[in-house]
Amino acid sequence: MKIRALSFVFLLIISAFAISGNNFARAQIPNEYTSPNDGSILTLLEISADSPSTVISDGTYHTIRAKITIEPADTLIINAGEKLSFEPYVPSWAQPQIVVKGRIFINGTETQPVVLTRTEFTSSLWLGIQLNGRYSTFHNSSRISNATFEYAGDASNFGLVLNCSSATVENCTFRNCGSSTTLGGALFCLASNCQVRDCNFVGNCFSIRLEDCYDSSITNCSFSNTTFGFADIFYSKISFYNCTFDNASIAINAVFSNISMLKTYLKSDYGINLENSTLHIENSTIVSIESTSLSFILQQNSVVDSLDSIFDKNKVSIVDANSVVNVKWHTSFYTYDEYGNPFPEVELLVTSNQSEISLFTNTGPSALAILEIQEYKLMNANEFYYPPYTVKAWKNTGSDNFTSNNIFVPNCPSDISLTMRALEPNVTIIKNSLARYAIPGDEVNFVVYYNNTGGASSYDVYINDTLP
Repeated sequence: MKIRALSFVFLLIISAFAISGNNFARAQIPNEYTSPNDGSILTLLEISADSPSTVISDGTYHTIRAKITIEPADTLIINAGEKLSFEPYVPSWAQPQIVVKGRIFINGTETQPVVLTRTEFTSSLWLGIQLNGRYSTFHNSSRISNATFEYAGDASNFGLVLNCSSATVENCTFRNCGSSTTLGGALFCLASNCQVRDCNFVGNCFSIRLEDCYDSSITNCSFSNTTFGFADIFYSKISFYNCTFDNASIAINAVFSNISMLKTYLKSDYGINLENSTLHIENSTIVSIESTSLSFILQQNSVVDSLDSIFDKNKVSIVDANSVVNVKWHTSFYTYDEYGNPFPEVELLVTSNQSEISLFTNTGPSALAILEIQEYKLMNANEFYYPPYTVKAWKNTGSDNFTSNNIFVPNCPSDISLTMRALEPNVTIIKNSLARYAIPGDEVNFVVYYNNTGGASSYDVYINDTLP
């Protein structure tokens, strides 16, 4: 009887141990897991069986407690409906993450997305997923579909990092990632051919950061309520197609980069900041939140090249002598602000002593009259009647060209007849080299009208910033 009693007690102890297995695993100091690098195709359930202190799994719900590394020959598969909760080991505050040197497939679906989150809904305590293609050619075939990344990253980490990786990211949501003004955020692409489509970025510190990315594209994506900026772009070439950027301080910051935007809507405080960069913008709209906001800030040899696009404030800051914005007026597209009002005014904020700004049109109907400079004035200058800027107006109709300088009276001088017809009426404001009072921050305000004699529809005026 004593033997049987002891056996019964022993069985009870084993049963209790089995029931509390997950708690026992949590009590262990978690080990980092590294895959065997032998061509294995792994799931988190299999990793949990091999290293229970690293991953605690009940089949579809996985608690990640330490760093997981997938070696170059191996593949990690995360299936539809799985949830990954990253839980740091509290005594050491080890920050869990997944580093993929081989391949990863996150196979979420619209009805069963994969969720990657924190046990507690605060960021900075899990470091996201990093695809590092420096070790393998497999990285080009990785795919991340229908996944939600939330509460990831910290001052120097992102929810998803593509490092030398041409993985495809599609139908994903990045939410509340990053926790610092310095770098952290949702998606970081480094030396990668970054292909992102049909994704939603909301409430992140920074949404996207690109460095040395050679031919990346962001398609059908939405960006909203970012803390500091939608995109930080350095030494990269990237295109945005059919994207929406809503509510940020500076929407896009670009340094030594080439950016194209097609069918894109952007609303922010200070628009797009360019430094040694080129922007081509086509069939797009830029809306400034504040009345003092700028559509563009151009620094050090930057150029804006725009076609058939709308800028509601039409205010540009140029802070060096070599950056140029050329503004075209087109007569075959409608240009309205977000309230349905036509744009009658172009306002250019000049913050350089030597910047040059040109306004001109595409080849328009022959009935288009010469542009009338109705009002011209220089603000914040010591002597109004000797402005540091010269206004030139001319028409491009062959031998009948003319130029009129120093227009600083409310009406056009008599030698500019409104009865003349022009194919390309132009207005140019140029820094006067003899002026003594041009200082950064001087503002040139003028209103441009055209006389519609029937060759164009009513209010059919379009701001078209294509370079000549």
